[in-house]
Amino acid sequence: MIKEDHKNRKEKATAPAIKTYHFLIRKYGRELLLDIGRIESLKNFIIDDTPHNISFYEILFIEKEKAVLHWMKTK
Repeated sequence: MIKEDHKNRKEKATAPAIKTYHFLIRKYGRELLLDIGRIESLKNFIIDDTPHNISFYEILFIEKEKAVLHWMKTK
């Protein structure tokens, strides 16, 4: 039988929860499956490196600026 040494056991660090954003199909009243707008005009659009998930497809058009996009690879 092996006894655990609780004094020397390392605690596992818990990762912060990653927020998931959902598409609001009734954002404008009628049911729509499409939205369009400039990033700077979209309220709460995440433009920093905060990890997050989205439950919809997103297409970004980049004009005249350099951008770096990081994609999460899943198995």
